[in-house]
Amino acid sequence: MDVIVSIWLLVGFILCCFAAIGKLGHVIRRRTEHPINPEPRQNYQTNLLDTSIRPDNLEFVTPGEATNHRITDNIQFMIEYVDRDGVITERVIEPLNIYRIAGKATIYIDAFCTVRNAMRSFRNDRILSARDMQNNQEIANLGRYLWERY
Repeated sequence: MDVIVSIWLLVGFILCCFAAIGKLGHVIRRRTEHPINPEPRQNYQTNLLDTSIRPDNLEFVTPGEATNHRITDNIQFMIEYVDRDGVITERVIEPLNIYRIAGKATIYIDAFCTVRNAMRSFRNDRILSARDMQNNQEIANLGRYLWERY
């Protein structure tokens, strides 16, 4: 009986290893292939949670504060964005809404992405650089810039 249980445990372990290897292969392919630009993308190596590298110094939002701002101007920004997998892309976005979740410091930007031709949400702490397309001005912190402007 113990031999059968041991065999089943070994088979389960082997299947888990195959699943992990398959997932790793999928992640590697996803990081190196891009639908617009098939060349391998640069990976963002910095820890996104390390505020000494990308300090936002934002105060936390309390539940009673207004946390949602509508952007009324037709403005476009060229941004360099790192997704949760570490893939960096350049995008042109048209922000429509900016918000913060109660109890968190992160600013989120809902925008129309011209690269994906769809609505997307962007975390401010993942925007590496931003440039106003109208006047070609570099914006150091797009989330704070939009939050204070609207």
